[in-house]
Amino acid sequence: MRMHREYAIVLGFCALGAGSSAADPIWQNSNYFATTRVAAMAESPFDFLTGSQGGDFSGLFPPRDDIYTVNPTLPDGDGDSFAGSRLTYSFEGNILSIFGHAAADVTPGAFMIGGSADSTSALTVQFDLPAGGTFHVIDGSFDGTHASSAGTLLSSGPDPVFTYGSSGNQPNGEAGALAPGGYSLELEAIANSNFFFSGGLFADSSFSLQIEIIASSSCPGDLNADGLVDDADFTIFVVAYNILDCADPFMPAGCPADLNSDGFVDDADFVIFVVAYNELLCP
Repeated sequence: MRMHREYAIVLGFCALGAGSSAADPIWQNSNYFATTRVAAMAESPFDFLTGSQGGDFSGLFPPRDDIYTVNPTLPDGDGDSFAGSRLTYSFEGNILSIFGHAAADVTPGAFMIGGSADSTSALTVQFDLPAGGTFHVIDGSFDGTHASSAGTLLSSGPDPVFTYGSSGNQPNGEAGALAPGGYSLELEAIANSNFFFSGGLFADSSFSLQIEIIASSSCPGDLNADGLVDDADFTIFVVAYNILDCADPFMPAGCPADLNSDGFVDDADFVIFVVAYNELLCP
């Protein structure tokens, strides 16, 4: 064990336990803007059929699983249009899981002179990190066939934190630090298919993303976010200190005990912790 004995004596511990914690999840207080919408039309010289479902939703976090479909079909099987959309998202602790899908297809018949199908599945999550934090893209994918999907994490700076898309970059376990400020996570899948006398293609797109974001405490050393830097935080710190490397898979997510953000939990972090421990109360 690398812990200096004099520190342990100063802090008054004679036994060390195990445990881990982090700041409260940001998702429960984030603003959500969701779109799950479909529309379709089928037309012959004798009939003009339309259908639409879904809409726009917003507010604080409401776990959702929205599924909408429309399928205007001309009489006697003389062509139809189909649009389908799904958007589902929820969080557990610091991990947000999102899935979106959009599909559109026009099947022309002998007397069909026009048809269209449009589908959108989109989600924007806005959140604040007053003291900064960390992100880790656990898993995800962005796909599209004659359609597109994309995902971006934006900050106040000119460049996005990350961008993924069906025609480019795919998630690959990215992780890093996030500076203090406001953020917007934006995901979208769009599909459309049209037939007017000729043409018409099946279009399909989807995205999935599982991301963990941990907000840093504005009170260094308060590792369990209870407003105090006390023995409970010391127990958490010691576990991280003995692991040392923030990249170690056994390190608590986000490495909250790395108080100087250098990628390690070592004596330099312990010096910071001692100052906060002696103050006890967070500012």
